[in-house]
Amino acid sequence: MNNQDKGLINYKGHPMVSYAIAAITAVADQSLINANRNREKYQEFGLPVVADQTSNFDGPLAGVLTAMLYTDAEVLVVVPCDSPLIKAEHLQKLLATRAENDADIAVAFDGERLHPVFLAIKTSLKTSLEDYLASGQRKMDRWLEQQNMVKADFSNEPEIFININTQTELSELEAKKENRPMHISRTISSVQTPIIPVIAEWTRNTPGTLSLGQGMVSYPPPAAALQAIRDFGKRPEDHLYGSPLGYGRLLELIEAKLHSENCIDCTKGFRIMVTAGSNMAFLNVLLVIADPGDEIILPCPTTSIRKWR
Repeated sequence: MNNQDKGLINYKGHPMVSYAIAAITAVADQSLINANRNREKYQEFGLPVVADQTSNFDGPLAGVLTAMLYTDAEVLVVVPCDSPLIKAEHLQKLLATRAENDADIAVAFDGERLHPVFLAIKTSLKTSLEDYLASGQRKMDRWLEQQNMVKADFSNEPEIFININTQTELSELEAKKENRPMHISRTISSVQTPIIPVIAEWTRNTPGTLSLGQGMVSYPPPAAALQAIRDFGKRPEDHLYGSPLGYGRLLELIEAKLHSENCIDCTKGFRIMVTAGSNMAFLNVLLVIADPGDEIILPCPTTSIRKWR
């Protein structure tokens, strides 16, 4: 771009390389910048800056080899500095695709063509790459085809690979509004499905099954309970913090019920606590009986303990 270093040109107020840095530092334990000019400027981003091993400017593969020689990691993620729409989730997909297919390299694929400068690659290919470059060859796609390679499918969002080569392209991209679907985080995606709807689905799909699991009652709450809900908030004390054990009047009613129906006298060595579900109750029990480092033995299976993160 008019002989400017594209990584240092601003896109929406920030140098384009900063978008690549934000994406890669979110998925990598160690990050570095490969630059053959303006190294002092790139050092301002707080990452190691390494130049190609030769002064021949042998293209992207020379940068990949340089990174391989610099790091002791088993897998390297490669991303160019002039594609500011790339995010951490895309690089994570590259890594996951390579691992799931036990491949040496995962290359981004937009449904029509490969984008060979977006890679997750094993650093054990260092010798192969050194030999390829030493032979005088430079074409990246030709070397990739010789390896155990898998395509990472990005056909649902090919626009993320837009790279900027002219001032006109930069202005047009800045003027566009991003219209991408909502991203679901990896944390949410990995949360275990609640067991109650799973059992309900099994029951629906198996006529004649009698489920002993939890379910919804077929009758409404008592009229007094509905009226209490409508009245809540009218009194100043409704807006104050209450006892961590629960609402006082509710505790009294529970104590009376346990005494009359279950022959449990809560005044003799028992305390009642009202919690928002079994997970909160379980946590409170642990806080009472356990110290940091204690081991807890849980009977399984159980529906009251979910996957905790």
